[in-house]
Amino acid sequence: MSNWTDVAVAAGPSVVAVVAILAAFRQQRRALVHQRELADLSNTRAVFDDAAVALHDASLALSGLERALFTGGATFRSMFPDALPAAETATETLKSIRGRLGVRLPADHVAITAFAKAHDAARKATNAMAAQQPGLGSDITAFPTVQDEHRRLIDATDDFMHAATQTVGARLPA
Repeated sequence: MSNWTDVAVAAGPSVVAVVAILAAFRQQRRALVHQRELADLSNTRAVFDDAAVALHDASLALSGLERALFTGGATFRSMFPDALPAAETATETLKSIRGRLGVRLPADHVAITAFAKAHDAARKATNAMAAQQPGLGSDITAFPTVQDEHRRLIDATDDFMHAATQTVGARLPA
C-alpha cells in the first residue's frame, strides 16, 4: 500500500466523525431555534389572552360608567361609588398590557395599533367621567363622551381580536 492509501484509511473514520459532529451540532442548533420560536409564540399567545380579558373587563367598566351616569346622573359618585375606580383600574391594566405587547411586536403591528386605540378610548371615557361635575344641578357632560368612547373601545377590540387571531391564532380546518 502506498502512503496515500494509509493516510486515507487512517483519516477516513476521523473525517466521518467530524462530519457527524458537525451534522449533530447543526441539528441541535435548528432544534434550539425552533424551541425558542415555540416559546416566543407561547408567550405572545399568553399576552394576547391577557389582553382579550382586559379588553372585556374594560368594556364592562365603561358599561358601568354609562349605567352610573344614566341612573345616577351627576350624583353617580354617591350612588355608584365603584364605577369610576373600576374604570380607572381597567384603564391602567390596558396600559400595562400595551407595554407587554410592545416588547413582543413591532410598534406598527396592527394588533398594537388596535390595542392602543382601545386603551385610548378607555382613558378618554374615564377622564370624562372623572371631570364630570358632581351635584344635582350639574349638567351631565360626560355621558356622550363615555358612550362614544365605549363604542370606539368595542370597535378597537374587534380589530385587536382579528389581528391577534391572524398573528398567533390556531389554524384549524373548517
